[in-house]
Amino acid sequence: MSAVAEMLWVMHPAATRLEAVALVRSGHTVSSAARQLALPVSTVRDWVTGRTTGPPDECPRCTRASVPEGPSAALLGYYLGDGCISHAPRYDVLRISCDARLPGIIADVSQVLREVRPTGKVFHVSGP
Repeated sequence: MSAVAEMLWVMHPAATRLEAVALVRSGHTVSSAARQLALPVSTVRDWVTGRTTGPPDECPRCTRASVPEGPSAALLGYYLGDGCISHAPRYDVLRISCDARLPGIIADVSQVLREVRPTGKVFHVSGP
């Protein structure tokens, strides 16, 4: 897996996700499954309720699938130029700042993000 893919998808292996769901379906509570697997309760709850960005088989890290090299390289360039990874309590976010006066670049970054991570979400936030 490329360094870009490793940087962007820091997730639990598919086997861990599937084991957590199986435990809950077999009668364990979300809390007990989370304790048994040493995971946050909110993470297991999201997996059980389907509130994730995609199934484990769509995650390049879980499946060792390749990511498109051209878009990955472009995304890395945007990240190194005007980006950062921000840590939230339950996940990490790739943030790329673009000048609002250059809508073409904003559209390019959004498209590249969708090509690299089709199941991911892209949000546009206005800033000063």
